[in-house]
Amino acid sequence: MDPTFTYGVKESHSYRSDGTNCDACGLRIGNSQAKGDTYNRSVFNVDYTPLLGKTADILAHPVHQKLVHALADRRSEVRVAAARALGALGDHESLRKHRHALRGEQAELDQILNGQIPPLDSTWPLDNTT
Repeated sequence: MDPTFTYGVKESHSYRSDGTNCDACGLRIGNSQAKGDTYNRSVFNVDYTPLLGKTADILAHPVHQKLVHALADRRSEVRVAAARALGALGDHESLRKHRHALRGEQAELDQILNGQIPPLDSTWPLDNTT
């Protein structure tokens, strides 16, 4: 990445499976280690404006190749998550090139290529973060 790139979380919201919500508390992900068996999920907004015009930097990042590789995963949910991430990054070229790997997800792929990335699925029954 370009060493002049700096970023930070502009906004964050954390949700726990027991109904606890917290705004601007940082990212809370996975087991909450609170009393009982509860899990955290976070949504956040990062300011990507420093990356505008730096597409080559994004495509050269090692994570990009891992996302492209994940398009061929045997699990549908992994393929879809990778496609959504690549779509959010604006890498429609990789999605078109690997369209054959997204077997059974053509409707989803068409939505992503049209800029319509669906919200995340619910993680637990009362999850309202989508």
